Amino acid sequence: MDNKYYCIDQLMVKEGMMDKIIPAFEVIAEMARKCKGCEAYEVFQASTDPYMIVLYERWTTEADFMAHLEVEGMRDICKARNEFLATHMVPDLYFKRVV
Repeated sequence: MDNKYYCIDQLMVKEGMMDKIIPAFEVIAEMARKCKGCEAYEVFQASTDPYMIVLYERWTTEADFMAHLEVEGMRDICKARNEFLATHMVPDLYFKRVV
């Protein structure tokens, strides 16, 4: 068993806003991937729904995950991203591996 920290987030983008939100995710992903402990930060678009985005994050520790939220500019870009979202389909899900 490891102590890795995982976050999975399912988001719905407002109709017509996908071309605006992708650049925001590019900035967020680049910032996150440079943070200590970021092992994976992936952004997926659902093949069954062009307005659904799924984020997958893997961090060395929960502390690393929490620290990345405090990186200068991260909260601002995430707030800007939220303007393009219709809703969170599933609230952020946080996991620790058990098996």
